[in-house]
Amino acid sequence: MAHRPQDMSAAPGSVTVRLPDLEPVAGLVAAVSRFCAHMTPAAYEAMPEKAADALGQVQAILWRLEHSRPEPDPGPDSEGG
Repeated sequence: MAHRPQDMSAAPGSVTVRLPDLEPVAGLVAAVSRFCAHMTPAAYEAMPEKAADALGQVQAILWRLEHSRPEPDPGPDSEGG
């Protein structure tokens, strides 16, 4: 069950991840990927619809994070003023 951004019409418009955040995000992506790898069609069918929708939204967000290119950190000098 792969959820890509185009699969989720109600997904948030953008997600910002700063470079110091990449390690925990990568860990979260890996954990959810391992979890979903063990889900069978029967397990998805047994889930309440709202739970399956929530899992799909999490997968879509993580897919977007995994397939996005990091933007350079603007640094403290570029913040207002």
